[in-house]
Amino acid sequence: MDGTLLDTERLSTISWQEGAKKMGFKLDDDFMLSIKGTNQAQAKALFDEHYHGHPKFDDAKVYRNEYFFNYIRNHDIPVLKGGRELLSYLKENKYLICLATSSGRAYSEYITKKTGIYPFFDYVVCGDQVKESKPNPAIFLKCAELAHVSNKEAVVVEDSLNGVKAGRNGNFTVVGIPNVAIFNDEARKCCNYVFDSLLDLLNYLKKK
Repeated sequence: MDGTLLDTERLSTISWQEGAKKMGFKLDDDFMLSIKGTNQAQAKALFDEHYHGHPKFDDAKVYRNEYFFNYIRNHDIPVLKGGRELLSYLKENKYLICLATSSGRAYSEYITKKTGIYPFFDYVVCGDQVKESKPNPAIFLKCAELAHVSNKEAVVVEDSLNGVKAGRNGNFTVVGIPNVAIFNDEARKCCNYVFDSLLDLLNYLKKK
């Protein structure tokens, strides 16, 4: 969702940077890359490992969330290029659409309703519903289970390294959409297809 459908990854990074500034520590790129696509429990574990417990993740997250949620309450959040059109096309052509997001349910429902994309989804699986975080494929396996489809019948669309690795680890067909997250050679090797945008993916589907 974040970074794949919605233009919120930049905001998330800025929010973390604001939190780090207020607490007086340096937020480095390696940490930001490591938490892309993870749920809160995994992000906390990675944070504590990276910063050795100083500062505390929960303290930094308070400042990050303060900036992040204040922004989304007062600003429109863009759907990424081609996102709304792709969802409309899939819905019109009777595809089942499952939102698999590492974010919690309360935020996920709020932001998808605010942006108007919530009605497109047949199923929603959030990070607080599965024990393992990406790159473990648990969240995608849960989606396939709910939709009663096999892994080979399902397609995972992702923008982060952890996301595409999770799709590949679950033996799904994986589509990579590079956005803000670093999308390197390792990420590309996990993908069956890579498109520059969701609009390009839509155009490919229309030609099939």
